[in-house]
Amino acid sequence: MSKKSTCCIGLFFTSLMTLSLSATETPSITLPELVVHPFEEVLLSKMLGKDINYTLQPLKRAAFDFQHGKFSCFVGGSIKSMRTYYNMDVIESNSYLNWGVGVYTLRTQKTINNITELENKSAVVLRGNTFLKNLRNKFKLSDVSIVTRDEQAIAMLEAQRVDVAFYWYPVLKEENTIHRDESLSLYQDQSRLVCHPSDANKIFIQTFNRSLQQLKDNGWLEQLKKEHFQ
Repeated sequence: MSKKSTCCIGLFFTSLMTLSLSATETPSITLPELVVHPFEEVLLSKMLGKDINYTLQPLKRAAFDFQHGKFSCFVGGSIKSMRTYYNMDVIESNSYLNWGVGVYTLRTQKTINNITELENKSAVVLRGNTFLKNLRNKFKLSDVSIVTRDEQAIAMLEAQRVDVAFYWYPVLKEENTIHRDESLSLYQDQSRLVCHPSDANKIFIQTFNRSLQQLKDNGWLEQLKKEHFQ
C-alpha cells in the first residue's frame, strides 16, 4: 500500500470518527477555564467537530452549574475528584491526560527531589487545592502564600519571593522558567469527561471512548500533548 493511500485511509477513519460523535446527540458541556483548557478545546473540536457547543467558565462557576444540573457533562473531572471536592456521583470516560501537583523551582536552581528538602522553605500554592491542607506543618515550611491565579504563582517564583511553587503538571511549553523532579508528586489524578448518570450520557461516553481510543492508537493525542506541554 502506498504512503498516499495510507494517509487517505487515516483521514477517512478520522472523518468517520467525528461523524459518529456528531451523529450522537451531544449533551450540554461545560469546560473549566484552567491552564489545560486550550489543549482540551482542540481535543473536543477534533472529536466532536468544530461546531461543538460548550461553555467555557471559571472552575468555580463550571462546577456549581454542573452540580445544579445546568450542564450534563463536565470536561476534566473524574469520579475521584467529583466525590472528593463536590460530593457528587458521576459517570466518567476513559482518561485523556494524567495530571497532578508537583514541586517546582526555577530552572536556574536544582529541583526538589525529596519531601524532606522542603523544610524551612517558603512556598506558593493556588487557592482551592484542598488536597494540600496544612501545608506549612506537613512539610515544615517557613511560609505559605496562597494565590488565585496560575500566573501569580509563577510570577512569585520567578521574582524569588518564594523558594518553591506547588503547581500543576504537565506545564505548558511557554512556562519554560520552571522545572520539577518528575518522580516527586504531591497529588495525582486523570482528566476525563464526566457526566450525570443517565442512559443518554452513558451512550455518549461510550462513543467518546471509542473515538478517544482511535486518537490514542493513531498517535494524534500524543502529538497534541507534545505541542502543548513540556
